[in-house]
Amino acid sequence: MSKTNFYIRLGLILSVCILTALSARAQLLNNNGDTIYISNNETLYISGGFGNTDNGTKYPYIHNDGILNLTGDLVKSTNTFYNGNDSVLFSGASAQNIAGLNFHYVGITGGGNKSLTDNAKILSHLNVVNGVLNSGVYTVTLDSQAIINEDENNYLLGTAQMTKYLPLGINDTFGGLGIEINPGSLTPGMTTVVRTTGAHLSGNGYQSIQRYFDITPTNNGVTGSTVVLHYFDHELNSITESDLAVYRKRVVGKWEYDGYTLRDATLNTITASIDTLGKITAASILHPLPVELLAFDARLFNSETALLNWETASEINNDHFDIERSADGKQFEKIAEVAGNGTTNSIHDYQYKDLFGIISNPILYYRLKQVDYNGNYEYSEIKKLVMGTENQNTFKAWYNASSEKIEALIYYEKPTTVSIRMIDMQGKLLLEKNISFITGVSSINLETHGLAQGIYSLSLQDENGLIVKRILKY
Repeated sequence: MSKTNFYIRLGLILSVCILTALSARAQLLNNNGDTIYISNNETLYISGGFGNTDNGTKYPYIHNDGILNLTGDLVKSTNTFYNGNDSVLFSGASAQNIAGLNFHYVGITGGGNKSLTDNAKILSHLNVVNGVLNSGVYTVTLDSQAIINEDENNYLLGTAQMTKYLPLGINDTFGGLGIEINPGSLTPGMTTVVRTTGAHLSGNGYQSIQRYFDITPTNNGVTGSTVVLHYFDHELNSITESDLAVYRKRVVGKWEYDGYTLRDATLNTITASIDTLGKITAASILHPLPVELLAFDARLFNSETALLNWETASEINNDHFDIERSADGKQFEKIAEVAGNGTTNSIHDYQYKDLFGIISNPILYYRLKQVDYNGNYEYSEIKKLVMGTENQNTFKAWYNASSEKIEALIYYEKPTTVSIRMIDMQGKLLLEKNISFITGVSSINLETHGLAQGIYSLSLQDENGLIVKRILKY
C-alpha cells in the first residue's frame, strides 16, 4: 500500500468486489505504516490475510467504524493502533491467526480453528458462531460490559477473564463466561473471574471437568454466595453428569466439597451454595479432588539459568515431580526429576536450577508434572519466563522483633498492583489484600502481634508471576 491514508468510502458491494480482486492477486493486504479508515455501514473484505506493520517511520493505524472481514491471518507490529467501534469478522474456512488488539465486536464465522498470537480485549461482543477460538498461552479479557456467545460446537478454548463490581444480592453472569455468582451476606466489590477451558484439575488419578474458574474478589470473607457453573458436554471428561458436584479452594490447602443444590443435565448447569470465593470447578462426587500446590514460581537466576521454586501444603503418595520446559508453551519436554515426600501433612519447599544455556528464544515456559507411586499424575499451571527480567523487581522481607512486624521493601520500575498473602505453616490464610505500588522503592509493614513463633510464607503476585518469601518470627 502506498504511503497515504486509505479511506473505505465505497458502497458495500463495490468495496467487497474491488478488495477481493486486490487480495486475490497477493493474498495479503499490507498496511505499511499507513492509516486505514472503514466508514460506518461499509465493509472491507479481504480474501486473504491483513498485515498491519510498522514501516520504521510511521505507526500503522486502523480506524474501523464498519466491518473488517478477513479470511486469512491478522498480523500486527508492536506499535499497531486500532480504534474499533464496530466489527471484525474472521470468516476463513480454515485456520486463522489473530493478533491481539482491543476489539469492539469480534465474530468467528468461518469454521476451523482460530488462534490468538497475543492477549486480546473485547469491548462489546465476542460471538463464536462457527469455529473455535483458541487462546493458547494468551488471555481474552472481556470489558466489564462485554458479552461472549458460545455453544457446544463453537466456543472459546483457553483462558478468558472479566473484572467488574459485584454487589450484594445481585446474580451476575460475568458476560456469559459460564458462571453465575449471587453474594448473599457480603459485598465482594471489584471481582476478577478467570475461566480456563480445555484443561482439568487433577490428582491421584481423579480429574475435574475440563473447565475451572479462579475468582478473586476485593472482599473475600464469608460471602454466603450461590454459584451456578455452566459447562459443555465435551468438557465432562468422562464424568457422569449425575455424579457432578462443586469443589472449591479459597487460596491454599485442601479442596472443599460444596456438593450441589441443583443439577440440570439439559441446561448443563450445577448449582451450589458456598461460603467464600476462590478456585471453583466441578468433579465427580465419587472421587474428591486432592491438595494442590501452595505456590509455583519460575524466575531468572542469571542470563543462562532459571530458578524454579514450589511449595506443597501436603502430599498423598507423591513419588516425584517431573520438570518440563517448552519454547512455545505447547510442546513440553522433561528436563529433570525431583523426588517427592510420599504422604505428608507438612509444608515442603522444592527448588531446581535449570541451566538452559545460550538460547535464541526470548521466552521459556515451565510446568510441573506430579507423579504418584502408582503412575497417576497431575500438571501444575504453566509459568512464563521472559529473558532479561531478573533484576527488574527486588523484594526483601524480614521480621523485626522490636516492633513485632514483618517489614519488606519492594522495587518496581513502573506502577504495579500486587496481591499480597500471608500464610502460616498449617496453610491457613492470615492476610490477603491488593496494594498498588508507585515507581521506585516502597515499604510494607505487616502486624504479627498475637501470632505464634514460627515460619510464615509471604507471597507477592504481580503481572510477572509469584514471589514467595519464608520469614521466621522468633
